[in-house]
Amino acid sequence: MLPAYEDIRSRIQEEPAWFDGRGVPRYGPFHPRMLGVYDYIAALFEIECQSCRGSFLVGEGWTQYDIFSYPIAKRTLAHMVETFDYGDPPRHGDEMGRCAGETMSSSVVVVVETWQREDFYWERVSVAPPG
Repeated sequence: MLPAYEDIRSRIQEEPAWFDGRGVPRYGPFHPRMLGVYDYIAALFEIECQSCRGSFLVGEGWTQYDIFSYPIAKRTLAHMVETFDYGDPPRHGDEMGRCAGETMSSSVVVVVETWQREDFYWERVSVAPPG
């Protein structure tokens, strides 16, 4: 189960626009530069809580080390996106923490955006479907 981040969420009345890979609420528009400074590829996903079916936008990035730790045939943005698993959804529910799904794995609904970095510049790219 991810932290609730009550110290942040209690001070901001609006709902987060998206969450990072650690469940930290983010309130500005998604951009991969808001993830890890060493990330080389990134994606924004819509995920769903397995219990209440609430949906969340979550961003994840991968470093070159993350990518190259796979066998050579799988070193692609498409592979990283296809095998993505966020795990427990961000904390949610009445008074945060009232949904059993916070301790269950989430399901990916759709890939919203994919990005790749060349040198210091992020570029939004599309990922070809498998097959």
